[in-house]
Amino acid sequence: MSIKITIGRKLSFAFLIILLLMALTLGITIKSYNSVIKNLEATNEDASMQGAAGNVRFSIAQLIMFANDYIITEKDYYRQMFEQQRMRVEDYQKKLRMFCLSSREFAIVDSIAANVDSINAYAHRIFAISKPRSSSEAATLMETMDHKFGDAVSRKTTEIFDIVFSRIEELRIQSARSKEQMLHTIYTVFFLALLVS
Repeated sequence: MSIKITIGRKLSFAFLIILLLMALTLGITIKSYNSVIKNLEATNEDASMQGAAGNVRFSIAQLIMFANDYIITEKDYYRQMFEQQRMRVEDYQKKLRMFCLSSREFAIVDSIAANVDSINAYAHRIFAISKPRSSSEAATLMETMDHKFGDAVSRKTTEIFDIVFSRIEELRIQSARSKEQMLHTIYTVFFLALLVS
């Protein structure tokens, strides 16, 4: 008993295989596309977080400079500028905390906040000195505030930059792998479709 396969059935079978291959290609392409989009969104989030950490770092450097300028000039203007900048620093710190931070990043942000509290305390001690320009105590407080706490903030924000850079690099590698997998699948399916047809 022989089973005869008509040309119509052979063509239908080939067409069905091509459709299945196309569906497979579409599924893998969509999966890869979604992976790349997810990585892009995570990269954008990390870039924004890095920018927020940079704002914290820069604003704290300005904060310290206002205390230093007060010692040099003894002008009340710099005390007022310090208070305005202190509010900006708090705002930038709040914005930094709004990101999805890991426990390590939270610890770093908490350390930055502790250093900012110390900077505020030392600055207010400087502002309480009536003639800070000629005061060795003001100079000592300023040096401690700048080198101990300001440098700590720089180290901690650099740590955040390094963490984010590593994460962005990993996302870049994952996106490249997804792209490679997608192209490999498309080429394979195209080749198989050529063989079937």
